[in-house]
Amino acid sequence: MRAVGLAVVLGAFGASCFDGADALGLPCLTDQDCGQGQRCEQGVCGGPPATATSDASTSTSSDPSSSSSSGSTTDESTGPPAGCGNGLVEAELGEDCDPGSAADEPTCDADCSMVECGDGHLNLMSGEECDDGNGAMLDDCTPECRTTLFWDDMEDDPADTMRWLPPEIPEYEDPDGMVFQLDDGWQWNVPTEPGTWTSGPYSDSSGTARLITRVIDFPPDPGPGFRYELRLRHRLRFDGNPQDLGPCDAQTTDGGVVWIMEGDVLRPAGPPPDYPDAIEDSFCAADMTGPDNPLYDAMTPRPAYSSITMPAFIDTGFPLPPDVAGSSVRLVFEIGYDCRNCWTTAPLGAGWTIDEVVVAPFQPPG
Repeated sequence: MRAVGLAVVLGAFGASCFDGADALGLPCLTDQDCGQGQRCEQGVCGGPPATATSDASTSTSSDPSSSSSSGSTTDESTGPPAGCGNGLVEAELGEDCDPGSAADEPTCDADCSMVECGDGHLNLMSGEECDDGNGAMLDDCTPECRTTLFWDDMEDDPADTMRWLPPEIPEYEDPDGMVFQLDDGWQWNVPTEPGTWTSGPYSDSSGTARLITRVIDFPPDPGPGFRYELRLRHRLRFDGNPQDLGPCDAQTTDGGVVWIMEGDVLRPAGPPPDYPDAIEDSFCAADMTGPDNPLYDAMTPRPAYSSITMPAFIDTGFPLPPDVAGSSVRLVFEIGYDCRNCWTTAPLGAGWTIDEVVVAPFQPPG
């Protein structure tokens, strides 16, 4: 009978002007059945009574004096159901936060946990580009949840990974027009240095050798608070290191640099300009094989990874020039030797050995 009464009311006034207060507690199918100011919840305008019980219903129907009690329960609604997504932080349910919907928010994941890089949940609203659920540096996602632009742990064959071009050993022409070239260049996974790139054994001639990455595409913007960096593990050992005294003397005439290659044009990338070592003039004698290190520039001393001797690998890195943003370039690791190879036999680990190369957006320290 109440449904009929509702139909009569709606027919008389219309849903558009029907006062929802008159429909409170009446059965409904849609919000329009309840008029203005009420919603149809669980088949009842305004929702079912929050405190109604079967005993109370029986009492109300049999005792007119209970009408005031019945009215109080009818005016109450249940409110939003408990659970993640209702906008209420319910610690008893294990919620850290509540986004108020089934969508991520900048500080709260859709599952009502706080945003945390490395939790395996990609939250684009918080600025995450990726989230692989681990803190590894050598994969497609950095520990800061940024996309890695280039990485290689050196364990896989470069011919399979396509991360490197075949190494180059360029010819070098000295000021007198004589052409020189190293006997060997960069080598991967040699028996004495498995899982690394090594600059090769010392040559009887001066010259350089280049290890070149595939093209690296840099997005136009590394993101607020981020910059593009190259990081790697490496070890250096050149003749002339401070502890190799005697016939070698202490000098920095061999060493390596990192270039940015755009087309066939090279420009410095690292070490940073304030790096303490620079390639020096080797004062090669006329009877020696080859000229100075081709990387040596008398007019502009070039910072280089050179005189530091390391029996073990260390982690290093530096920011790339800001103008790499939005460009597609290669990185070139170039080793250079002069004519003064004073080692009769190059010791284990001679030259420049690199491992675990990563290029990605990183937050500066501090």
